[in-house]
Amino acid sequence: FAAVQFSKNVTEVFSFRNFAKTQDLRSLLENVEHLKSVTNTYSAIKYVAEKLFTKEQGSREGATRVLMLITDGKSTDITPKDQAISATKSNDVITYAIGIGNDFNDLTNQNDLKSLVSQPVDQHFLKVSNYDKLSGILKDLQSKIFAIEGSESKEDSISFQMELSQGGFSALLTPDTMLFGAVGAYDWAGGVQVGGGQTYSFLNVTSSEDMKDAYLGYSVKSATYNKITHYIVGAPRHQHIGAVFVFSEKSSSRNNWTVKQSIKGSQIGSYFGAELCTVDLNRDGETDLLLIGAPMYHGHQHGGLVHACVLENSVSGNFSCTSTLKGVPGNLFARFGAAIASISDINGDTYIDVAIGSPLEDNQQGAVYIFLGQNKGIKSKYSQRIEGQKVSSGIKFFGQSIDGTFDLSQDGLTDITIGALGEVVMLRSRPVLNVSTTIRFHPELISLKNLDCDSQSEHANFGSNLTLCLQVRNVTAGNLMGQTVTVNYWLNLDWTRAKSRAVFSQSGRSLTNHSTIHLPEGVQCSQYTINLHSCMEDYASPIKISLNFSMNENSTTDDGSSKPILDQLINTTLHTEIPFERYCGDDNKCVANLRITSSYSGPKAILLSGSPKLIMMVTLENTGEDAYHTKLRFSHPAGLSFRKIQIVQVQQGNETNKQKANKRTYVSRTDIGDLFLCFNISHPVFRNSTQAEFKVLFDVSTDHPWNKSLKINISAVSDNEDENEQDNSDEHTIPLLYAFDVIVKMLTSVLYVNFTKAEEEKEVFHTYQVENSGRRHIPFNITLTVPLQLDPEFEWRNPRISFSVSDPKESCRLSPWCVFLLLKLGETNPFCNCMAQKCRVFHCRVQALPPDKSVSFTIRGAAVFKQVPQQAIQKKLQLELKSFAVLSCDLEKYNKTMTEVFYNKMITTEVEVIQEFNFLPYIIGASVGGIFLLVIITVVLYKVGFFKRNYKDMLEDK
Repeated sequence: FAAVQFSKNVTEVFSFRNFAKTQDLRSLLENVEHLKSVTNTYSAIKYVAEKLFTKEQGSREGATRVLMLITDGKSTDITPKDQAISATKSNDVITYAIGIGNDFNDLTNQNDLKSLVSQPVDQHFLKVSNYDKLSGILKDLQSKIFAIEGSESKEDSISFQMELSQGGFSALLTPDTMLFGAVGAYDWAGGVQVGGGQTYSFLNVTSSEDMKDAYLGYSVKSATYNKITHYIVGAPRHQHIGAVFVFSEKSSSRNNWTVKQSIKGSQIGSYFGAELCTVDLNRDGETDLLLIGAPMYHGHQHGGLVHACVLENSVSGNFSCTSTLKGVPGNLFARFGAAIASISDINGDTYIDVAIGSPLEDNQQGAVYIFLGQNKGIKSKYSQRIEGQKVSSGIKFFGQSIDGTFDLSQDGLTDITIGALGEVVMLRSRPVLNVSTTIRFHPELISLKNLDCDSQSEHANFGSNLTLCLQVRNVTAGNLMGQTVTVNYWLNLDWTRAKSRAVFSQSGRSLTNHSTIHLPEGVQCSQYTINLHSCMEDYASPIKISLNFSMNENSTTDDGSSKPILDQLINTTLHTEIPFERYCGDDNKCVANLRITSSYSGPKAILLSGSPKLIMMVTLENTGEDAYHTKLRFSHPAGLSFRKIQIVQVQQGNETNKQKANKRTYVSRTDIGDLFLCFNISHPVFRNSTQAEFKVLFDVSTDHPWNKSLKINISAVSDNEDENEQDNSDEHTIPLLYAFDVIVKMLTSVLYVNFTKAEEEKEVFHTYQVENSGRRHIPFNITLTVPLQLDPEFEWRNPRISFSVSDPKESCRLSPWCVFLLLKLGETNPFCNCMAQKCRVFHCRVQALPPDKSVSFTIRGAAVFKQVPQQAIQKKLQLELKSFAVLSCDLEKYNKTMTEVFYNKMITTEVEVIQEFNFLPYIIGASVGGIFLLVIITVVLYKVGFFKRNYKDMLEDK
C-alpha cells in the first residue's frame, strides 16, 4: 500500500517501501491532517502514476497496479486532464474513483471524474453522499481491486475441471475411508475426493459462484459428534478472506454430502482455513474443539492467528469461534498457525494439549508453542515456547509441520516430531510431578502466659512447633521408580508485616531448606520451632505464614531418561496462619463493655479571638472482657481542626506497674471523613479492666461562620461490644463568643464657643467614629446622649444626627437605623443617664460593620442663650456642653475584650459668656488729660527759654 494526499500541492503520506517496513497503517496515518484550499486532481493522478509506482518507492515489478482516487470536490487543476489519463495508461495503472458529496450530483462533475477511471466505467466509479458510506462499499471494492490468481472471466479463458486438481494436496486417513484435497479442481474452486479407485465421491461447493479460486481442500480433518462423522475442509482463498466448511452425510443416501456449517474469515489474504485441527479434549471419542489457522493474518504486533472454535452442543453440531491464540508480539511475518497438532495430554491434567508452529519467527528460524487444554476449550496463554535456534544452530522454518502421536523414545510419554527445512526434530516429553503440602501446628493456639513486656529476653518460646510435609506424585505416564527429586522451599513468618512478631529458632523470620523425595510417590516431613517476641502490640491477629516451593529441573538424569518437572498448573505458594489464645471465660466468647466519660477543659465559653483552642479530656474504660479493634471516634463541626491526642494516664485492674500498663496502651489515628476523627486504641486488643485517660486538643477556626455554640460527639466502638451501648458515647455543646473588636473615638468637633449677648446662635457639632479593628463583620448598637438644656436660659436647639461611611460601596449595608427619645434630669435608660435638665438620646444599629471599615456619627445643632444671666455681668460665666457615645452588642454572641474606654466616649464643648465693655468715657478722659498735660509741658519749656533764639547774641559777640 501507499498513500498520497493532494490539495494545492501533492503530498506523499507513505510509499510502498514505508509500508513494507512497518505493515501498520494506523501508525502511518496518525499524523495526517486534513488539507483544504483547491483540488488539483489531475496533478495527483499524474504524480502517482509516474513517481509512486516505481522500484525506488518499493513498487514490485509485475505486480498489478491499482489507483484508488477519493475526492470530495470538483477538480480545479490547471494541469491538462489528458496528461493524467496518459500517465495511468502508459504505466498500466487500473484507476478507480469515488466521488463524495453534493458536487457529484452535477452530471458535468460526475462525467469529468468518470473520464479518469478504467473501463468499464460502471465497475470503476462510485458516488456516495458522505464519508460514512465508504465503510459500506469496502467489501465490494476488495473483490474488485484484489486481482488474485485466475481472475479472468470464463469468456476469456479455458475452463478446467479435474485436469489441474492437484489431488492429494492434503490427505486424511480414517478407519472407514481416505480423503484427498484437490485445490485446483474446477478452476481452483477446489474440493475433496472421498474414497479411492473407481468408487469415490467428490465434495465441493462449485454450485456457488463465490467459490471461484477458493482452494477448497487446502486442509481437511474429520470430526465426530453424536457418533456421526463429519468432514471439515478449509478454503483459504474463499472470497479472498478464507472459509471453513463442515460437511455432513445425508442420512437418505450414502456418499451424498452437504454443507452443514460454514465459518468465514475476517481479513483479506489471511489464508483462514489453511490449517485445521480437531481436538477431543476429554478423550471420550467426541470432538470438542476445532482449531483454524490463519498463518497470513496481520494484526498489531502479530503475524498469524489461530481461531479456537468450541462445539456448542452435539445436537446442533455447530462450532462457535469465540477465542483466538497468538504467539509472542513483535513477529509480523511469523506465520503462526502454519501447523497445528493435537499432542495428547503432556501435563497430566487429563485434557488433550495442542502444539502450534510459527515457522518464520526469529528471522525465519521458527518456534513451536504448547497450549494446554481445559474443560470445554483451550487456555489462551501458551504454557511453553520452544525456540528453533535453541534446538539446533542454523535451523530454518522450525515448526513448519508437527506431529504428536507416537512415543518414539518408548518411555511411556508421547513425543513431538517437528519438521524444519531439511531437518526433523524429535522433542521428548518430560514426566510431570504434582507437589502437595500440609502445615500443622502443635499446639494449635499460641499461649499468652509467657507474654511479658518486662522480660529481659528478646524472644520467649511459646512451645509452638510447625510441621511441614511435602508429598510428590507423578501425574503423567512413565516409570519413575528409583528416581529422586529435590524440592526447595522457603517459609516466611508474619509475611504481611514489615516487622515480624515471630521468628524461627534456627534462622529468624524466614527459613530456606530443601527435601529430597523418592519417586514415583513419596512424602517427607520437617519440624521447626517458632518463637515470639516477649512484648508485642498485636496478639489478637493470627500470625500468617507463607510457603513457596520449587523443584530442581535438570533436563536429563544420569541414565539419559527425561528428568521430571513440576506441574505448571499447581500453586507453588501456600498461605496459612496460627492464632493466639483468647481468654474469654467459659463460653469462649469475648464480650467487651466500653464506657466513655468526657469533659471540656476551659472557660465557660470559647472566645473566637487570637488562636482559640478546645481541649477535651476523655476517659475510656473497658469493664468487660478483652475488646478487639477498639476505636475512639469524634464527630465535630467543620471549624475544628485536630492538633494532637496524648495519653494522660492508664490503669489496668490492680496493675501496680504503670509503665508496663502504658506500654500496652497506644493510640493511632485513622480518619474516616472530613468531619470525623477515628483513633485505634491499643489495636488489636484493649484489655479488660483497663482505664485510659486521653487529652485531645483541637484548634478552633476564627474564620468559620459559627453559630452561638459548637457540638462535639465522642463515641467508642469495638468488634465485640455488648448490646448496651448507652454508655459508649458522650456529647458536649460548648458556647462560642466572638470578640467585640469595635471601638468608638472622637473626630473633629467644636470644642469651644462664647457668647456676648442674648439670642446669639452658635453652631456646635460633635462627631464620633466607630471602627471595626477585628477580622469579621460585626453588628453593633451605639447610643448617643445629647443635652438639650444645661441652664434655664441656655439650650442646644434641635440637635440632629447624620452619618457617613468610609466605603461608599457599603453605604447600603452600613446605613444605621436610628430612633431617639427624650429624658429629663436624673432619668436613665440601660445605656445612659441624663445629667442636664433635658436630654435627647439617639439609639442607632448597624447590621454588619466590615473589618477595617468605619461609620461616623455627627450631632449638629445651634447653641443659644435666651437671656444673658445676671451673674455674667459681674464675672465671666462658663458652661460645659457634653455628649456621650456608648457602644453595645449582643452579649450572648460577643464578648468585650477591651476596656470600657474603647466602647465609651465623651465630647465636651466649653461655653463661655463674655460681657461687652464701654470704652467711650475712657477715650474722652484720656483725650482731655492729654491736652492738659501738653499745655503744662509747653509752659515749662517756655519758662526755661526753650523757645528763645540765641543767633542774635552770637552775632554781637563776634
